Amino acid sequence: MSDNDEVYTVEAVVKHRTVRGNSLEFLIKWKDYPSSENTWEAENDVYAKDLIDEYWIRINEKEKKKSEKSASHSKPRSSTGGSSKRAREPPSTIAIDSDTEEETAAKPPAKVTKVAHSTPTRKPTPPVSDDDEDRLSKEAIEELLKIKNWETKVREIETVHRDEDGGLVLHVRWQSNAISFHKASVVNERCPQKVIKFYEERLTFRAPGEKR
Repeated sequence: MSDNDEVYTVEAVVKHRTVRGNSLEFLIKWKDYPSSENTWEAENDVYAKDLIDEYWIRINEKEKKKSEKSASHSKPRSSTGGSSKRAREPPSTIAIDSDTEEETAAKPPAKVTKVAHSTPTRKPTPPVSDDDEDRLSKEAIEELLKIKNWETKVREIETVHRDEDGGLVLHVRWQSNAISFHKASVVNERCPQKVIKFYEERLTFRAPGEKR
């Protein structure tokens, strides 16, 4: 680090996204800087393991609450006669997680040296994407699993990640714009052409005689 390099400290991990080539990026909130100067950084450039772990815990808790809420809403309601009003639920919120921050994220000054809180290690695999609001319900997925051919129902395979056991999980975007996540073996069987197209678009071809 030179004397002219300005040091920036990671305050929080706001959100994540998957970019072309299946690379993961984090939206970073910098200490002593406003949210308008948050920036997207490649995962290899963020050396704040404790803050990244806290972020994944927050995401997992959010997903767990959504699943519990969905399960409670799916239960049949008993009829006792007369009309009843359902209590209005307060909107759910997650701290420092808004699309406005993503749109206004600015690039940091040149010669940035990021200060890590600890030595980085391999992160947990993200369980959901930024489109988790469009996820299919458990009931809808169960109905789709009864269908043997998904070729006309699937728009594309968006990306892939590994689960805790190291298995491949494919992100399936449907014609309805909803998204769901399935083991590779399930998707390979039901829409093999979409899977082949996904991998072909990401292959790097070498011309004959070209050196590696």
